[in-house]
Amino acid sequence: MLFVVFFVVEFFLVSAQTTLLPFLPESLGRPDLIFILVAFISYRFDWLGGACLVFSLGWMLDVVSSLFMGIYPIQYLAVFIILKVMSTVHARFKEEAYQVPLAAALYLLSQMTLSFFFSQLGLGSQPFHSWAVLAQDAIVLLIATVPFFLFYNVLFERFSRQRIPSHRLRRVKKEKRGF
Repeated sequence: MLFVVFFVVEFFLVSAQTTLLPFLPESLGRPDLIFILVAFISYRFDWLGGACLVFSLGWMLDVVSSLFMGIYPIQYLAVFIILKVMSTVHARFKEEAYQVPLAAALYLLSQMTLSFFFSQLGLGSQPFHSWAVLAQDAIVLLIATVPFFLFYNVLFERFSRQRIPSHRLRRVKKEKRGF
């Protein structure tokens, strides 16, 4: 059930990211909500379920808005693996205090890597971002990550609880009464 809930969240985020967020003024910055979800999935899901969710998210975004097929799934899987390994190897990165800054730093690093990659291949006449825009986007992502992590955590906690079947619940109540 948890996988399905976050898959639906992915669908709505891809829709919002590609249709609504481009209309925000550039001076406010445009948070990459999909990257925030990838970071959350990296911290909270297991390897297989998280990798499937991240790949499907990258694939959906690739189909909807990519000029070069395969860029988003590769980028998001790389981010997923880096965050997952860092939080597995270093217990310090599992703490909430490190998760948000680490996600913002990794966002900045991944955007710089993509910009460098495309400039080296000669794909486009101008670089994707200037340093000021990259820094502004990372700060906006840093600010937007906190409420979205809280929202995703509420969803995760609500739908990850194991429900007790009603026949087992009745039996437990009878045992407590002494019947």
